[in-house]
Amino acid sequence: MAKMLLNSVEKCRVDIFDRNPHPYGLIRTGVAPDHQAMKNIQKDFKEVFEKNQGRCEFFGNVWVGKVDPSLPDYEVSKAHQQDGVISVEQLRQNYSAVVLAHGALRDRLLGLPHELDTLGIMPSRRVVNWYNGSLDNDLSMEDEFDLTRSKNMTVIGNGNIFCDMARILLKDPKDLEKTDVPDEVIKALKESRLENVQSIARKGITHAAFTTKEIRELASLEGVEYYMMRDEVQRSITDASTQEMNSTYARAVGRRTEFMLKQFRAIQNEEHYQEVLNNGKKKLILRFLLTPKEFQVDTEASRVQGMVFQ
Repeated sequence: MAKMLLNSVEKCRVDIFDRNPHPYGLIRTGVAPDHQAMKNIQKDFKEVFEKNQGRCEFFGNVWVGKVDPSLPDYEVSKAHQQDGVISVEQLRQNYSAVVLAHGALRDRLLGLPHELDTLGIMPSRRVVNWYNGSLDNDLSMEDEFDLTRSKNMTVIGNGNIFCDMARILLKDPKDLEKTDVPDEVIKALKESRLENVQSIARKGITHAAFTTKEIRELASLEGVEYYMMRDEVQRSITDASTQEMNSTYARAVGRRTEFMLKQFRAIQNEEHYQEVLNNGKKKLILRFLLTPKEFQVDTEASRVQGMVFQ
């Protein structure tokens, strides 16, 4: 946006405000740290500042807008620690135009009991902050996300963020040493006992939210097995979904589904499922047509033990 305005409007000046002390937003804290090529766009952003000195300025540590007390505690605390808090109305009074180009601070909750007060249940945003080395990281590796004691991890949703998380957690930590993954994260991954990473999706296989590129990369990790439940896949492929896969506008859906059917092994039944979970190997399991119903919680330890689906 800034680049376009500066190139097309001769006397335009652009000031960029951010609550973080550094620029580039999600390029630094959202893009997976092992996706170095994608992060190269940061060079393009840097050029915007370098080529427009005096016309484009960055102001960090500035919270824009009212501090919403319903935000997570660490976000509210951080807002009050900012060097400055500016309202949108103040910006409107001092600029010809105000563009709000921020991400989400709130998490989309499932709305289930124990979701907010149980160890081991956390939004994906906090895990992403952890492995990206974000200044917002507040994840407790001892209490909430202790990989030395956790064998199983379930992710609700199967979009590209799921693929990023699963890849970071299942990948050989040595392969991450030359990436932007922080040293303390690599250390935690080397000590990890995690074996099973599962995704839970409400819809069927043809409506998976991840892209073909992301699932191809995820399904190519060395030393990792890949599974889907035969029954869930069969129930996913209906006449309507088959027609979707073969339609002109959804060829990518067909290619992605075909890849998954070839690359992922079929779990035949519940007994086979338990055997797979306990075979001692790293694995990724894609589940479909399931909706979270409740958390199973050890109330004494206030720690999640499992989930019930419908």
